[in-house]
Amino acid sequence: MAIWDSSTKWRQGHLLPKQALSELGLLTGDDSESTIAIVISHDCDLSQPPDTEPTIEVIVGRKVGKVDGNYTFAKNTRRLHLECSSGSTPILIDISATAKMAIPKNSLLQHDPDSHVHLSYEELVILQRWLVARYQRSAFADEFNRRLRSTGVESGLKAISAKFGKYLRALFFDVDEGRENERSGDNDAYDLVVTLLYDTDNDPEVAEAKAEEARQAIERLFAEKCRQGWVWKNIELRSCEVMADRALSFRDAQSFKEWRSEHVSLKASPAQPSLHGDAASR
Repeated sequence: MAIWDSSTKWRQGHLLPKQALSELGLLTGDDSESTIAIVISHDCDLSQPPDTEPTIEVIVGRKVGKVDGNYTFAKNTRRLHLECSSGSTPILIDISATAKMAIPKNSLLQHDPDSHVHLSYEELVILQRWLVARYQRSAFADEFNRRLRSTGVESGLKAISAKFGKYLRALFFDVDEGRENERSGDNDAYDLVVTLLYDTDNDPEVAEAKAEEARQAIERLFAEKCRQGWVWKNIELRSCEVMADRALSFRDAQSFKEWRSEHVSLKASPAQPSLHGDAASR
């Protein structure tokens, strides 16, 4: 009789075969043909026997035909569009953070991972970043977020992200050089530096050109929504910069705050701890 042990073929990022999906009751409704499920348990947990780790965590999603840039590269913590480009049948999948479920480890004992669809190493890293980001996301002051919304900048940024997101790994905000200053009145504007991180894995020259287009669109957006003549209101865009993802330093990674299309707020007063502690204020 087969037993689950450390020699299991299952790894994080593997997709369940159709027969396993059927046995688990996941092939129901009109979307049954497009349903997928990805193993998200860590390899170390997968290698443990069922009496130690009795379940495997999977996330259920569906195949889609068109990418939405707002959901690529883990920019949105609730939803991810991820390419599975390796294997004989490359696909694009749509997964939601609320669609996680635990299945008995023994339910996969008689199954091998889907042999037609695989994640590349880079795609697995994106999946891991997305899973972590739900518990590690950056946040900005309520007043700053209110101004983004009330000026129309937020909706404009979402539209830009949707258009160019396929080429952008992340959009970083440096607000008031990391200091959580209280602001009062639209004449007391936040200082903002935006950094666009573009993807160098897939046609970097095109990605850089698209990032430049996004930069220009962001500059026009802030000028239209937050500037009257030469006077800035609510938020002053000090600069918008384009950077290759491979050029991001460890120090930058520690101090930058990533803006996501569904970010959460921190109270401006009293000051709340940032994701990286004091790193953002150095």
